[in-house]
Amino acid sequence: MLKRDKMRLNRKQIYARLRNLSILNRKWNAQMCISERLRQVCEAKNWKITDFAEQAGIAYRTMQGYIGGEREPNAEGMSGIAKAGVNLNWLVSGEGEMFQIAMQEIAMSEQEEKLLNNYRTMPKNLKDAFSISFKEISEKQ
Repeated sequence: MLKRDKMRLNRKQIYARLRNLSILNRKWNAQMCISERLRQVCEAKNWKITDFAEQAGIAYRTMQGYIGGEREPNAEGMSGIAKAGVNLNWLVSGEGEMFQIAMQEIAMSEQEEKLLNNYRTMPKNLKDAFSISFKEISEKQ
């Protein structure tokens, strides 16, 4: 009976170790995916690690650790990677586009601002006439 109890204890230990290995393996695979995806970003942008680190505002050695799979990006690292234009959803899951679709801020000249302000204050009939005129001018070009 004593020997059988030791076997059960050993089995429990074995199962516990297997569970721990499984958890570690999943974490390692996720980390490898992130590092591989970071390598893909470098290839797509034709960046060296120094270029990527500079774009992300991250120290070179830190970025090297991320790309080499030695460490996983923390919140600050993820923020910097996003700053470099990488889609974090893609980075973590592999889903979606590699790069963020940047919403570019369009700078208006003073003349454009005046035109827009004037247009906004026009009565509806003048807005309609302006739209027709603008459409005709645009089609002729």
